[in-house]
Amino acid sequence: MKKLISGWILVLLLPFVAAATDFSSTNFTVTNPIISAGSATSTSSNFGLGQSLSQTAIGKSTSESFQLWSGFQYYFTATKPTLTATAGSGQVALSWTAPTTYLGVAVGSYDLGTGTVSGSYTFQSVGNVTSYTKDGLTNGTTYYFVVRAKTSGGTVISISTEKSAAPAAASSGSAGSGGGGGGGYGTPAAGTASIIFKGLASPGATVFVLRDGAVAATTTADPAAAFQVTIGSLTTGIYSFSFYAEDTKGVKTPSHSFIQSVTSGVTTTVDNIFLGPTIGASHSIIKQGDTMNFFGYTAPASTVSVFVNSHQQYIEKVTAENSGAWFRAFNTAVLEIGGHTSKSQSAKANLLSPYSSTLEFHVGDKSVKASPSGESKRSDLNNDDRVNLTDFSILLYNWNKFGGKGDINNDGIVNLTDFSILLYDWTG
Repeated sequence: MKKLISGWILVLLLPFVAAATDFSSTNFTVTNPIISAGSATSTSSNFGLGQSLSQTAIGKSTSESFQLWSGFQYYFTATKPTLTATAGSGQVALSWTAPTTYLGVAVGSYDLGTGTVSGSYTFQSVGNVTSYTKDGLTNGTTYYFVVRAKTSGGTVISISTEKSAAPAAASSGSAGSGGGGGGGYGTPAAGTASIIFKGLASPGATVFVLRDGAVAATTTADPAAAFQVTIGSLTTGIYSFSFYAEDTKGVKTPSHSFIQSVTSGVTTTVDNIFLGPTIGASHSIIKQGDTMNFFGYTAPASTVSVFVNSHQQYIEKVTAENSGAWFRAFNTAVLEIGGHTSKSQSAKANLLSPYSSTLEFHVGDKSVKASPSGESKRSDLNNDDRVNLTDFSILLYNWNKFGGKGDINNDGIVNLTDFSILLYDWTG
């Protein structure tokens, strides 16, 4: 039994022994070198041997048999947010600067810490914003605040210095003698609160704002992808707000939600909202070795990370064009036969978006193009997931008919407008 075990150990060790590389010259040989943090040099009367230890640069190295992710992203740094606190009646208005980040890390959200004792805090998530009003506080009590920045995965990357503030009731002013009218502070009327939302989507995208599950407002993002929405006539309370965008091709982003409290008479601003990119794929089934195309829309000049999930994760990066469009070709030769998923995420300056929707696709022995999404689906008149001659024939059959099946724009008649839309959505 001992001989058998020894034999197995010898077999297991053989690949490691064979992997060693000797370094030699006409004067010396370095046998089985290993990484060592010891002496930087070794010398004798005949030779000198130097070594250095260093961190490799950020990036990915690949070959036919392996991938290596390396670099300083494992040792990221970030500056501290600069926090300010302004006391009001029963509340403190807080704002902070976004930290400057280095070496591959980005801010995904913030936590606000509140306490009545310096250095001791209760934290709450406030989303990826740089201002927040903490209400429900006791006038005359000193509160201590810090804000901490986190990655989208929840890792804390920096914490601000502590700030304190003591809420106080507003003075009410005294009436003048002889019955003259008294000035001063009055209780704000109900329904006078408002909230302003600022953020990024994609150029020309329609942005939907939902309050407590119902659409409260819509707006269109400008050519730089920026949007701003004001919701007014709110009463004091806590509201649930959600956002999503529909790009110019009719593809929707995932919904981004958070809770916000508002106070009558106060306008709250929530900025740095960054809605996730949209994503599409060229195929639902792809032949192994063929090229899969991923595409979508986001803010111009954003860095889009495309994640392809297999037994290991592949990450490809691309910069969005001025139109917000992004495109990335991916060689599926590295993917095994079977099901896979893909999603994307955008980064711009110090902002990191949520993930896009997740796409599912299959790697097999043939390729099948993906179903039309967004606007293209409207022209798929026979529901075969294609827009082609069959749909064109259906449209011609219903030409000039009122309420016919080819009435793509729902204006009551099948005509040249519908034909133009069908050509725009053509997939072949």
